[in-house]
Amino acid sequence: MKINFFFIIALFVSLTLQAWPPALQNCGNTCFLNASIQVLYHIPPLTKLLETQGNNPYPDNSASFFYWNLIKKFEETQNPNNPSIFTCEPQLGLGKLDKSSFELMEFSCGSQQDATEFMWKFLDQLIEKNNELKSMIEVLFKFNLMSSIKCPALPNLVEYESITKDPALHLTLETKKNNTIYSSLNDCLDNFFSFEKLDDPQNFYNDPRTNQPRSDCTKKLSIETSPEILMIGLKRFEFITATHSNKLDHSIQIPFTLDMASFVKNSRQENTYELIGAVIQGGGIKSGHYWAYVQDLSGQWYKCDDASITKVSATGDSMLEEINGAPNKPTGYLFVYQKTSSRKKSHAEYEEMQKEAEKKEQKQIALASLSTSLNNLTNALTTLQKSLGGK
Repeated sequence: MKINFFFIIALFVSLTLQAWPPALQNCGNTCFLNASIQVLYHIPPLTKLLETQGNNPYPDNSASFFYWNLIKKFEETQNPNNPSIFTCEPQLGLGKLDKSSFELMEFSCGSQQDATEFMWKFLDQLIEKNNELKSMIEVLFKFNLMSSIKCPALPNLVEYESITKDPALHLTLETKKNNTIYSSLNDCLDNFFSFEKLDDPQNFYNDPRTNQPRSDCTKKLSIETSPEILMIGLKRFEFITATHSNKLDHSIQIPFTLDMASFVKNSRQENTYELIGAVIQGGGIKSGHYWAYVQDLSGQWYKCDDASITKVSATGDSMLEEINGAPNKPTGYLFVYQKTSSRKKSHAEYEEMQKEAEKKEQKQIALASLSTSLNNLTNALTTLQKSLGGK
């Protein structure tokens, strides 16, 4: 099934007015799951695509059915004034998955788990078990990571370049390399996409023309075409030995608008993104707590901490500090970006719908007022008629 991207954009037109995010109770170490579900649920095109799938479109107890069913429950109980509370719904759903989704079942056991590990496996399961859903998700998330290896010319050989393409649904970035600590997301991206000299004897490139290893070749990664939704995970943990590891909790500046143009091969397309969701981790390596920040279509940000849902300001110190991270403080761990043009389009559609809703409400108020006035007039005429008839 091939899905036209314009079909996804068209779905924004049918967006309902935004309700509060669902409140998900912590059922014993399920904060990683709750935070991940909140971020996924607030990716508008993914949620709306799943909503259009009708009744029971996926095999029972599959990962696809689990998420589709969860979204349906969220939508059925949406409340514009207060968050609806769900008791262990995500965990119970994972526990019912069939054996083909065994990699996800381990996340329902009630033990400490990693949010990004769950997110990556969950996306893989969604596209692995259902061809139709696979097409949808690939349209939104998939990109090709291009690896270019170049070997300079030799006296008897021209310059050589080898290009390979590997499909990906997300990026995972280092936050520290050797003794260099990266202080911004752009620094992390620069490191990931920078030139790498293949001059380590264990990493020499074997020139296929001579079948001989070379120490003068370089490697560089790039994205062939940028995806609609860009998911980025940060490596916040440093494993030093088999028994010793550290959490890298230094501050990393996370931009609300991200320019990916210098990392994308196709420079003709739009490569700017807006932050729409983030997963935060507080604590250390062996134990901790996860929560999420998500943005609705009106631009309002919410902090989703299990069953606690609160409105927050994007410029507030608390949110900025937690997204960027700080020593011995909570740190941003996973980020979701949407292309700027699509996000602006969804904002515009939301504002237009809100205006229409306000006009409709004003008309209803005016009609109710007119109806009351007519009833009062009718009652007054009836009273007058009775008074005149009595005389």
